Amino acid sequence: MSDEQLRQARHSVSQLIDHDISAMFDNLESYLLERVFTIPENVVLPEDKCQILHSSADSYDQIEDKKNELKKKIIAVKYANAQLNQNIADASALQSTLDEVLKQMSDGNISRLGAKNIKDWLSYYSEQLIKLNQK
Repeated sequence: MSDEQLRQARHSVSQLIDHDISAMFDNLESYLLERVFTIPENVVLPEDKCQILHSSADSYDQIEDKKNELKKKIIAVKYANAQLNQNIADASALQSTLDEVLKQMSDGNISRLGAKNIKDWLSYYSEQLIKLNQK
């Protein structure tokens, strides 16, 4: 046999071996997928149980609705907290002014305010108290 015939013979044998090995691995792959790695229809794996419980589209819609409702409630609570904080700040400012006037009245410094100023002051802060109570 010449070198060329020997090279062709080796090439054809290697192609035949490659083809046979490829066919055997294909058979092994299909056997493993069908017989070994396949989970029967009547078996539910532990990690898949949660999907069975929540698999319907209705339950997904219910969850989305509840999520949107909770978001709205959170926004409402944040708004209410902001309003309450503002009311507390207003009440605190009003209280400090009232404390100051009370101190002046108890110290006898009321004459410094004058009757007109006391009337204006009482009228203004009465309106502020009414506004705070309405909030």
